Amino acid sequence: MHKSIDLFQQSIAADPNFAPAYAGLADAYNISIIISALSSKEGSPGARAATKALELDQTLADARAALGLEMSHYEFDFSAAKGEFEKAIQLNPNSAYAHLFFSGGYLMPMGLRAEAIAEMKKAVELDPLSLLINNFLGESYVLAGDYAAAYQQFQQTIAMDPNFPLVHAYMADLLELMGRFDDAIPERERTALLFGKSEQESTEMAARLRSALKSGGVAGFWKERVAQDLHAKQTSRGGFVVIARDYALAGERDLAFEWLEKSIEAREGQDLTLLAVDPMWNNLHGDPRYGSLLRRIGLPEVVPVQHQN
Repeated sequence: MHKSIDLFQQSIAADPNFAPAYAGLADAYNISIIISALSSKEGSPGARAATKALELDQTLADARAALGLEMSHYEFDFSAAKGEFEKAIQLNPNSAYAHLFFSGGYLMPMGLRAEAIAEMKKAVELDPLSLLINNFLGESYVLAGDYAAAYQQFQQTIAMDPNFPLVHAYMADLLELMGRFDDAIPERERTALLFGKSEQESTEMAARLRSALKSGGVAGFWKERVAQDLHAKQTSRGGFVVIARDYALAGERDLAFEWLEKSIEAREGQDLTLLAVDPMWNNLHGDPRYGSLLRRIGLPEVVPVQHQN
């Protein structure tokens, strides 16, 4: 992703009036934030790139889709985002990213789960070899509570490329939601390796999780996850929402809300826009602070899904 940003910038330097290069740069920034290659702050030039692309060419669908995602994830302006996504699809119904961004940037945050999955399926049909799109179809099934379909989709994505790190992270999340902690730990270990941790670091991390699970059960597992993510936060960008999620899953509501506030202040994007539908936040349902946060972001209060394993 860093290399793609560099190449798009070289393209712009060679031809400052070439609109598709700005649209590509906007996509590169947006996706870099989604996969944690950049923080939301570091990825903020993406919005300027999308705006510049549209100044040069109002009919560029990819630029409208990229701008819509920025409006959704970082400005929480879902109405404006919806308009950009719909314009993008009208301009180019064959844009896989337009369907992907519409699904994850508007439909799913609004709790329109069936419609979001339909858009994701269109994106996969248009770009069936995209690891990113296949992965997010799996995540859409998670958010809809269909864990069996999610598991199958993640397995399919892993089969396409076993070294794609993001899918292992999402598979680990799913297995934890399913209560399959013994199976989740190897996925956590694999994720750490693929994201650049040494074999020793990854092995030790997994060993601590196994030990915590054995000695303290599920509560011990989450206590160790919190400790590991707090340690990672000292050396990595962002991550407030990850720690908030750990605390929510551990049943530590006060700490979850404390870290959610930090995440909102940092405009951490996708994970916040999915706050109403992600089952990882189910422990917060019913707390007045949860509804207040949703309203501040502009999200509806959605009935939590009853998952199907």
